[in-house]
Formats: sequence, C-alpha cells, structure tokens
Amino acid sequence: MFHFKYKLTLLIAGIILSLLAGIFWIVQHQIEQNAIAVIKENFTETRLLVLTLMADRQRRLEEIASGLAGSEFIRLILTDSTLDEPTRDDLMNGEILPDYPQLSLLAVVDTGDTILAINADGREIGEMLLEQPFYHDARDGKHGSGFVISAGRARQIIALPVTIGFDEEEEILGVLIVGLTWNEEDVEHIKTLTKADIAFINQQQIFLSSRITQLNGTLMPPDIIQQQLPSIFSFSENEARLIPFQQERFLVVNVVDTQKNSPPYLILTSLDRELIFVKAIRSILIEFAVGGVLIGLVLSFFFARGISKPITQLQQATTEIERGNLEYRVTIRSRDEFSQLGGAFNRMVEGLHEKERIRGVMNKVVSKEIADEILRSDLQLGGEERIATVLFSDIRGFTTFSELLPPKALLDVLNAYFTRVSECIYHHHGNIDKYIGDALMALFGVPIARESSVKDAVFAALDMTTALEEFNQTLTSSIGKQLNIGIGINTGKLVAGLMGASSRMEYTVMGDAVNLASRLEGLTKQYGAQIVISETTYQALQPLLSPQDGLAFRYLDAVRVKGKTRGVQIYQVLRQRPEIERFLHRFHQAHHLLESGHLQQAEQAFAALRQEWATDTVTALFCERVSAYLQTPPLFQEEYREGVYICTEK
Repeated sequence: MFHFKYKLTLLIAGIILSLLAGIFWIVQHQIEQNAIAVIKENFTETRLLVLTLMADRQRRLEEIASGLAGSEFIRLILTDSTLDEPTRDDLMNGEILPDYPQLSLLAVVDTGDTILAINADGREIGEMLLEQPFYHDARDGKHGSGFVISAGRARQIIALPVTIGFDEEEEILGVLIVGLTWNEEDVEHIKTLTKADIAFINQQQIFLSSRITQLNGTLMPPDIIQQQLPSIFSFSENEARLIPFQQERFLVVNVVDTQKNSPPYLILTSLDRELIFVKAIRSILIEFAVGGVLIGLVLSFFFARGISKPITQLQQATTEIERGNLEYRVTIRSRDEFSQLGGAFNRMVEGLHEKERIRGVMNKVVSKEIADEILRSDLQLGGEERIATVLFSDIRGFTTFSELLPPKALLDVLNAYFTRVSECIYHHHGNIDKYIGDALMALFGVPIARESSVKDAVFAALDMTTALEEFNQTLTSSIGKQLNIGIGINTGKLVAGLMGASSRMEYTVMGDAVNLASRLEGLTKQYGAQIVISETTYQALQPLLSPQDGLAFRYLDAVRVKGKTRGVQIYQVLRQRPEIERFLHRFHQAHHLLESGHLQQAEQAFAALRQEWATDTVTALFCERVSAYLQTPPLFQEEYREGVYICTEK
C-alpha cells in the first residue's frame, strides 16, 4: 500500500515542480515574445536599408546615365550611320566602359528599337530590355527604372532618352540603358548591417540570397527555403510569421515593393539563435528546480508525517472497528483538529457500541431488516403505504396435537418447527412480523423493497413445506405424530411502519391485503391445498418465472371470503412433475363445468380424475361438493353466485 505521507510528499514536490515549470514557461514565453518584437523592429530597419541602398544605386545610375547621355561617343553611335557593328563595339568597350567599370550593363538603342551597341555581359538580355516598361518610358522621353532578372542575376536598370536640341525643337536620338548587378556581396553587406538574412525571389524562385548559417553551424541549402515558399506566400505580404527550417524556427517576412524599385525578397532571422541565452537560463532554472524539489521533498516528508500519523491511527482504529472490536479507542495527543477528530471518533464508537448492543437484542425479537429500519428512523409512530406480499402460516389441528404432549415438550416441538420454517423465510429475504400461537406472519418487500419479493414469498412457502416434511420424519420417530400446515399468500397495498404507543411500539403492517392473506390461509384447510395464493400474487408472479423454476398452478375458485363484498380468484401452488400439466388441464375443464352449472358432467369429470389421482385432496373435495349439489340443487345456487363461491367460514 502506498502510504498517505508519501502521496502527500509527492504532491507537494509536484506542486513545487509545477510552479517552477510554470514560471519557466512564462519567463521563456515572455523572452520569446520580446525577441520576436525586436526581430520585427529589425525587419523594419532592414526594409528601410534595402530601400536606401536601392535609392542610392538608382541615384548613382542616374548620374552615370546623365553623364553618358551627353558623351560624344554615345551620340556618335546614335548619329553616325556609317559605323559598323565592330566599330560601335570598339567605341563601347574601348572608349566608354573603361571609365565606368562598375557598370554591368550598357546598351544604346536607336529610335527604331535596334540595339546599336551593348556590352558583352548584357548581350544575353538584349531583347528582353526592349520589352521592359522602363525602356518604353525612355522612348516616351521620360526616365525609366526597374529590374531585370535573368540567369540568376538581378540588374538594377536606369533608361534615359538621348536627345538633341532644346525645348520644342528637342529630338530623341535613342535610348541609353545602364545597369548595376546585385550580387552576394551586396546581400552580405545588408546582413552585416542588419544581422538579418535576405533572399531575393523571382517567380517563386530564389535567385540570390545571403549565406544563411543554421544553429548547428552549417549553411542552409537554398532548396530548404525553396520548399517553404508556398507556405510563406500564403501569408499576407509584409507579415512576419514563424517558419520551421529543419527543426530551427525562423521569423520570415515576404517583402513586396509596391513601387517596383526592387524584386520581392524575404527577410529571415533565426528565432532559436536569438534565444540561445535562454538555454543558459533553462539550465540555471533546472538546477534551482532540482534543488527546490529536493528541499521540498525533505520538508514535505516531515510535514506529511505529522499529518499522516494521526490519520494512520484513525485508519488502524477503523480497521479494529470493522473487525468488530468496539472496545478500541484512538489516542491523538496533538493540540489541533486531529485531536478533536480523535475525540469525535471515540464518541462515535461509543455510540456504535451502544447501538450494536441494542441491535443484538432486537435481532432476537425482530428480523435484521426491521431492526435496521427501526434504528435508522427517529422512532416516531406512523407508516407509509407500500406494495408488499404477506404470508400467513398455521398448523392444522394443533389443538388436538397439543393435548398429546406436556406443555414443555409441546413448546420444544413448536420452537423447533418455527426455527426450521423461519430459516426458509429469511433465506428468501423475508421478515417474520410476528408469531401468533402456532401461526406466523411473514412480510416480503418491506421494509426493504425487492422486485422479486412475490417470487421470494412463494419459494419460501415451498421450502417451508419441504422443511416440514423433514421435521415430520423426526416427529414420527420420536412421538409418532406429524404436523400439517396451511400457507396463504397475498400481494397488495398495505401500511407499514411503527405502530403502538409512544412508549411501546413495534414495526408491523396492516390493511386489507393483510386480512386477505389470513383468509387465504384459512381456505387451505377447506380446499385441502397446502399453499394458496391470491389472484394479485399469481399475476405479479408470472413475469418473474421461467421454466427452470418448475412451478405449476391450479385454479381453485373465485371466492368471496367472509367480510368481503367481491370475489377473488385463488390458486394452489404445486411443483412440476410428470403428467401435471395434463392433469391440471382436465381439472380446469371439470371446474369450468361446475361453475357453468353442468353438475352431472362436472361430477363425471371429477370422478374420472379421482380414479387416476386418488391422493389428490382438492379433487376429492370437489367430488364431494358436486355430489352435494346434485342431491340438493338449491345449495349450488346458494354457494355459487355468478361464478363466485361464497365462503361463510374464516
């Protein structure tokens, strides 16, 4: 058994550990949120820096383009139609580009959209240039700017018209296009300034990015970021989100320049890298947690032992009480609620001791269930209406039997008989209400209701007849006599409760259902049936029976007992045996002939049954009754009225 003090110790340690874990989570969460806020601020600075660099380059390109637009070599290329292509290339590479080594693109286009001269690096995108908006702006006499991305390279472009003349007489000779390439040095420069990684995108493909170093020190392959692009593009533009890259969390924002001065690009920062210091804090907190738990375990152990010791004493005392040792008392010497609890426990045990003493006496006078009901109640006179089953039993010819024995021997026989039949009643959850001379009254379904109380009563009656047969064997061998009993059973509404005087009361039942059960017991002698049940008992019994119960029922009569105004159908309870169903069918046919007034046919039917079942006392009774009706016809009309037998005896 896992003792309470150990449970309490672990509980306190668990609370301490949970508090520390909660504090750590809150601290870590707050630090993480602060880090995200700082990174987002840095993203804003990074966007501003990219815009600044783009604007600075554009300004430089415009300055270069403006200077070149007035160059005599550029104008010569545009105006001298005698120059062949090699000559124009010589002018481009030999005279112009050496003064502008930073340019990655220099192209001269005439008004007929013919590229007259272009540097070697720009030849691959020559035709592409003529399709760009910035070129068309320059053709229209405006300054054009933009980006051209090809073969994994991004060029920032300025396009200017080259003109001759002034104001209204100004004429466009052609277009001058200059460009600078963005390369890894540029994005690494941005990373150096902002501590953020950057990756430029074209048509959902990364074509230029900084070297992204992962937390483990290795460079992140570009295809890892490429795989997450669909997820990144599902976010709103310029919205920062956490994205996992190989189990490392990065805060990522997709930046789209609405002015089209730069291609879309991603800004990335590893959140886990920013939170490296949290690991150190975690290690410190874990050390504190371990120390706190150890201290908590020690303190909680002593605290728990102080609490568990009186609880253990009470548990031991409870075990002793459960074993029936009501003399046991608990001793708690602390000056707190446990001491008061120990005193209350001892007073409770004293009350139980007194109650058990009373119960022990009552169990000898009434049944255990009734004793429990009385002890549970506040001993007030009154009762409640219940549906229950009442069993009456009486010894037939007991007056004659008692004359054969001296009083003490008679009392011994009576006590031995009651002991045997009472056990049958108790075995089937019945309660002995009272002993009335040689009779007894038993209750089923009160004070404790049971769904099977009707069935319990019938089987208790059958067991009583079996117990009597065994007891009669003893009586026959000792005094040469036997006892015979009749049992009446009825089910119905009755009032159950404490009745009598306030100074002397008993638990019993009363009502019409009780009286009818007594009348049915009286009818057993008249009909020669050992067990007679009422119609209500018979009907309540049917849903509870199965073929395995082995019972059979004989309809005896519809009887109006003395003191009643209406008849009640009564049945004899029998045990199943061979040919019993066929016999009962023939008996019920003969009985129907009697009730219908066909006396001669009824006499023949009952006589035939009596020949086959000579020992059946009920058949013998009806044979005698039909013979009497045939001899005195008015007697039938007097005793059977509308199919109901009028009984004048109790």
